[in-house]
Amino acid sequence: MTPSSDTELPSLAEWQTPLAWYGAPLRPVLDTYLEFPERAVFVRAALVMTMSERIGPGTCRQTQATVPGLLRMERGKAVEAHALGPDGRCWTFRAVKPGRKTRWACFAGDDFPATGAVEPGGGDVYWLEQVVVQSIVPMQGTRRHVSLAIHDDGRVTNFATAVDEDPND
Repeated sequence: MTPSSDTELPSLAEWQTPLAWYGAPLRPVLDTYLEFPERAVFVRAALVMTMSERIGPGTCRQTQATVPGLLRMERGKAVEAHALGPDGRCWTFRAVKPGRKTRWACFAGDDFPATGAVEPGGGDVYWLEQVVVQSIVPMQGTRRHVSLAIHDDGRVTNFATAVDEDPND
C-alpha cells in the first residue's frame, strides 16, 4: 500500500475535535452518535507505544507513552496510523505488502504522512517494541473498535478478530 500523499491529513490541531472525517476534500463527520461510519477516511485513535531501553548487560527498562493519533481507513480497514513519535517528529505506521503477508512499517519525517523509513526494533540502546492502536469509537453497525498491536518486526495482532486459544485460563 502506498503513502496517503493524495489524501490530505487534517491539521494536528483538528485531531482533538471531530471523531472522524470523510470525503475529498475532507469534511468532519458530525452525526457520529459515538460510532464512525464505514465511509470514514480518518478516525481519531490512541496509540500506546512501548519503548525499551538497554540499561546494562542483559537488562532493559520498558516505558509506555499514550499519544493521540489518527487512523487512515480504506473500505473500513486501517492502512495507516499517524502520531507524534517519542522523538517529537511525525511518525506514520503503514501497512505494506512485501510478499503474501501484510506487515506494518514505521516511517518518520517532518510532516504527515512520514516517508523516511525507521527500524523500530533496530536501536542499539533505545527501541520501539510494540505499538497498540485503537480507535476512540467503534465502527458503525459492528460495535467493534479498530484495535491492533504492531510488533517491532512488523507483525500485526488484530484484537478485533483475535481468538483466545484458551478462554478458561
